[in-house]
Amino acid sequence: MKLLLVAVNAKYIHSNPAVYSLKAYASQYHDHIKIAEYTINNRREEILADLYQRCPDLIAFSCYIWNWDLIQGLFADIKKLLPNVIIWLGGPEV
Repeated sequence: MKLLLVAVNAKYIHSNPAVYSLKAYASQYHDHIKIAEYTINNRREEILADLYQRCPDLIAFSCYIWNWDLIQGLFADIKKLLPNVIIWLGGPEV
């Protein structure tokens, strides 16, 4: 199973410690877990194209107030592009 941990950060210089912590915690599955980081300045279409190219079985989004609107749009579109993908949402906005 290919698991993708997705962070949509407020700025390029910011990083999301949650996705790195989750990957480290699940270290025995290290080869199956990838991280994708974007910013709120990326176009939704760019993010969708990248997620589609990665062909994950499961996508886990880290949701915050600054990315919540973008992520809501993303998970609606992802289900159209990758209908069998499992989507998890985590973070304070959930």
